[in-house]
Amino acid sequence: MTEANDNPFVIPEDGFRPDGPPEYEFDPACNYVGPEDRELLSRMAKTTVMEPERVKNRILDIRYGTLESQLLDLYYPDEGEGPFPLILYVHGGGWILGSRRDSGIDCILPGALAQGFAVASIEYRLAPETRFPENLYDVKTAVRWARANAAQYRLDPVRFGMTGDSAGGYFTLMIAATANVPALEGEQYGWTGVSSAVQAACDFYGPVDMERDWSVYFAQSGVKRLPLKRKGHPTMEEQEFGSVSAPHLAPLVCPNRYVHRDMPPVLLLHGGSDGVVPYQHSVLMARRIREVCGEGRAQLLLYPERVHSDRDFMDERSAQLAAAFFDRVFRGAPPFLPSKEEIR
Repeated sequence: MTEANDNPFVIPEDGFRPDGPPEYEFDPACNYVGPEDRELLSRMAKTTVMEPERVKNRILDIRYGTLESQLLDLYYPDEGEGPFPLILYVHGGGWILGSRRDSGIDCILPGALAQGFAVASIEYRLAPETRFPENLYDVKTAVRWARANAAQYRLDPVRFGMTGDSAGGYFTLMIAATANVPALEGEQYGWTGVSSAVQAACDFYGPVDMERDWSVYFAQSGVKRLPLKRKGHPTMEEQEFGSVSAPHLAPLVCPNRYVHRDMPPVLLLHGGSDGVVPYQHSVLMARRIREVCGEGRAQLLLYPERVHSDRDFMDERSAQLAAAFFDRVFRGAPPFLPSKEEIR
């Protein structure tokens, strides 16, 4: 477990700014949030525990792999016998925090259940105790488990979708881009030979670019950022990936580097005022998918006022939007609808 004082999302009372807490590192090219930005910061949804009891039909603590920590919870709609399309949810937390019962699941759970989908919430091992690609192996093993056991759990193995927020969005994009890449499968944890592919992916503000210093993006946009590097402490990215500064290493962890012609449809949602993950990461990913796969395979919705983990991404309307995207893909309809938030 990460100690409370190691939580990078704790906001100091005097705000984040160069004349603020001396233990933080600041880039002079970037703007930082300060005490005057309390209203902006208040938009960040506070992570609470999702109470499984609120879903009537559920199976909890299912072990999906060979490790005791590899657990998931499975939620079903109130009605129907199945087989149900399945949406796999991967929680956020900067790779170092969080659990499968975080309230971030509200970005999809109510909409998916109302649409008649089952939802699996995946526990994965956290950094720095476990680093990439081991926690990616966890997520892929969960997909393989669900497909191998679809009949027993009343799931439709040819209609799987995945979604996640922040670090969970990163894993979502990696699953969409690297399904069945042998080096990234982690079959030692179970279900050898079963596909880890999903038929659709919905990413909420997941990181993409580990090759550039993120300060470059914040300096370009002027978005006020939260400095998440304390002096003498590794960043979240360093805890998850180790040193990726070497040019030959960084591309190995970047979802955009794995985009291929058979990618499933991907919906990306990001806040234009995100001070944690630059919105340009989602722009980069969407453009790369279109470049390789053509039009109609990716859509980016950018909400100018929203911040990282914005509470509007966790409301029922947002969950319905994501669930409707999965429904269109599963029905074979065009996956994307015109939107005023769409960014090309």
